Amino acid sequence: MTTDATVVIVQPYIPHYRVPFFQKLHAQLQREAIVCVVLSGQPSGPQSDRRDASEGHAWSKSFHPRRFTVAGRTLDLGGSRPYWKEADAVILGLQGTLLEAYLALLVGRPRRAVGLWGHVGSYVNAPNSLDRKLETWQARSADRVFAYTPGGSRAAAEMGVSTDRVTTVMNSVDTSTLLRAYDHLSRASMNEWMASRQLIPGKTIAFVGGIDSSKRIDILVQALDILWSHDPQIKLLLAGRGEQEHLLARSIARGQTVNMGYVDDTKLAMLALAADLLAIPGRVGLIAVQALALGLPIATTEYPFHAPEYEYLTPGQSVFTSKLEAEKYAELLLELISARRRVEPNVWRFPTIEEMVSNYSSGVVELLR
Repeated sequence: MTTDATVVIVQPYIPHYRVPFFQKLHAQLQREAIVCVVLSGQPSGPQSDRRDASEGHAWSKSFHPRRFTVAGRTLDLGGSRPYWKEADAVILGLQGTLLEAYLALLVGRPRRAVGLWGHVGSYVNAPNSLDRKLETWQARSADRVFAYTPGGSRAAAEMGVSTDRVTTVMNSVDTSTLLRAYDHLSRASMNEWMASRQLIPGKTIAFVGGIDSSKRIDILVQALDILWSHDPQIKLLLAGRGEQEHLLARSIARGQTVNMGYVDDTKLAMLALAADLLAIPGRVGLIAVQALALGLPIATTEYPFHAPEYEYLTPGQSVFTSKLEAEKYAELLLELISARRRVEPNVWRFPTIEEMVSNYSSGVVELLR
């Protein structure tokens, strides 16, 4: 490995939750005599509605991605190559429609190493045979594959990638600030906060995440209608932003839902102390890490497109599911509300961001070797 090697990690954009990871990774790689630059574009579509993009960091640079949509599919034409073509290594997304991945894999090697990272398996979309073939070629051609979870690593092996070229990242978020905020919450102040919003202990649930179709907000809205007719004292704390916020207007207007908007760690800690469970009928992703850290069980459905981090949860303990029907989901929520299945923070095991940084940086070292 060359001293003072440079690795560029290309991201569609940098959401706020990724900032601690990249900060820690940059510092760790500096100790390995590796310069790490995170190159970010701008969010598009539902991602832009979440309003969680972060820019202007010492370890990051921005570029303007070129995208083209045809027949409902978006092709990423790139725009990042000028920033990584002279680097010792570049890490791009494992994505069949990412044209610059092919450019990286076909031009400039072996002088420049190429890594790919992502879900690897078909988690959040229905399998597409063409995408699968393209991504299989990408994964086999790359010097290293960074898989979010063990399931992704198994998927890479099924593609024909040798295990010694795969890094299991154990995708996570920083929970240290969140847990400190939780520990420092005043119970008296929390009681006052809950009373001002007519929140009753044991009858408060929460939603955290992007308010878009992947979360099956339609199921949540219908379930809230059922809960309202059953027990108007049951309230929902809504934390997040997204293109489907308007669907919850009726529940907000009648006082059933308290809209908290985009929350920081302090407000998320307050939400976690007030609620007994997280109600997320659609895709469950990185929220699994925070839920495990806080001891909050997740109520979801048999949604077929949960993200890789769903693997961290234990059915019947930290996650409970119903059929993908509003009536069945409402029944599940009522059952869990009465059972009070939450535990104290730090009881359940979860992958930490320190472990993620260690895994990823080890993979970068191997990529450059």
